[in-house]
Amino acid sequence: MPACEHLLVLLVELQGCAAWPERFALFALPAAELAALVRAVQTCLAAVRALQETAERELLALDEFFKWWRMGTYRRMRLTAEQDRQERLKTEEMPHVIPAHDTLTVLELVRRGFVSPELDALLGAPEAPSAAPAHDTSMDDTSQAPATVHDPASAVYADAPSAPPVPSLDATIDAAFAYLEAPQPSVPDAHVYDVPQLFVPPEHAFAGPRALPGDAQTLGARFADVTERIATLFSAALQRTMDQAHTVRAPLGTWDVVCRDDTWCSVPADVRAAPCPAIQVCRIGAYTALRTGPDKVRIVRADGGSACVRVPDVLDIGAQDDTHLVVLHGRGPYALGIVALAALAYDATPAPRDADWAHTVPCVWDDGAPSRLAVRGRTCVVLGDDAQTLAYAAWVE
Repeated sequence: MPACEHLLVLLVELQGCAAWPERFALFALPAAELAALVRAVQTCLAAVRALQETAERELLALDEFFKWWRMGTYRRMRLTAEQDRQERLKTEEMPHVIPAHDTLTVLELVRRGFVSPELDALLGAPEAPSAAPAHDTSMDDTSQAPATVHDPASAVYADAPSAPPVPSLDATIDAAFAYLEAPQPSVPDAHVYDVPQLFVPPEHAFAGPRALPGDAQTLGARFADVTERIATLFSAALQRTMDQAHTVRAPLGTWDVVCRDDTWCSVPADVRAAPCPAIQVCRIGAYTALRTGPDKVRIVRADGGSACVRVPDVLDIGAQDDTHLVVLHGRGPYALGIVALAALAYDATPAPRDADWAHTVPCVWDDGAPSRLAVRGRTCVVLGDDAQTLAYAAWVE
């Protein structure tokens, strides 16, 4: 049930996307297919609820049946021990058994049988055995095993085919005369119990047998059908988004960040932890900047070319638009350096070069030291190592 509810939320959200073609035209989600999927998932949710309600009714009916069974077993024991009962009646009062079961519920269960047509219709009827047992395995060797009867599960569905059209008046009169002339067996006056069901209301409140949601399809088949339809819809939408995508394969070279292994394994608690340098990565349009060491920043271009910039005491890096890299560096005083990415020299195996700053902005810090950097346009916000102090800096072209 939670999975169906989650699917409904996602599908309704996709319906909103399909209703906004100006924004989500690339996905080209078909509104009719989404509506059909929503109806299918709603049917699955209703079937799950019907399964839960049916199982609860079966449990209640079986509970009433076993109450009746225990009472009947106790009475049979009294009949088989009549002599003992007479002796006990002379000395003590025999307890009177008060029926504690729901008689109508027990009658409905006995008339219908232990096999639930609704559960078989929702979960699938079990296969009938290929052959009956050769002999009775009960305690009474003289008894004969009755023939096993496996009736197909019968249930009423909400989406069943509609009733045939009403015949004409002449056809109705002819059918009535034929019915009256032919011998007919006696039939009950009421047809409340045409479909054996548990907890049937009285005839005056009976509106027909309970109908299962959907058509004659098991719950597992419904989920499989919904899964296949959603996968087909999403695969087609994803394929449309990938039509304009392309993959570029380029060697990264043999620089130190590729060759170095910074993996740490478990060590004893008494071993002093060694500093492990973190590799900071920043995506800037067609460029990717990596802080590969305390004094190196490497920029990798989409075509595979790379450049290495030497900056003493690098603290953090950030992106300004898609054209410049901002580097927070220094050890007091601190500064913000801006590098024009297009002006760097790119090569397959570049040598480290000193940074050629397009702009430099001082970063004044009184207590502690700056640690992290956030950039938006020409505005920078620097966070201190105490995770509480913020500094604001901006520059003008």
